[in-house]
Amino acid sequence: MSMGKIMVADDDTNICELLRLYLEKEGYTVTLAHDGESAVEQFFADTPDLLLLDIMMPNLDGFGVLSAMNKYRWIDNVPVIMISAESTHTFIERAYDMGVTDYISRPFDMMVVRRRVINTIMLYAK
Repeated sequence: MSMGKIMVADDDTNICELLRLYLEKEGYTVTLAHDGESAVEQFFADTPDLLLLDIMMPNLDGFGVLSAMNKYRWIDNVPVIMISAESTHTFIERAYDMGVTDYISRPFDMMVVRRRVINTIMLYAK
């Protein structure tokens, strides 16, 4: 039984695979998107319970994905955790202003990602 559906949107295939393997081991169903455009398309086709989103991606960056999520009001029902190497205050503040639930800086600790995923999904389930 799946614990929930998580989409990982990141152009770094190593990060995607690392998160996919770890989260599937935890019982989640994981889909991957390697750029912002395919993330929005997949999101529309099969809405996940949580989105793990990078900022710097080709075609459409993470802020573009957040814009689409706000436009279609997906952000109201699906939490977003940003995972990015961008650690400048302006990027983080902009992400929160656009509706992200949490922000994890890279390099990340898998235990921290796991706890934040669990906590966020539980919070939104209520």
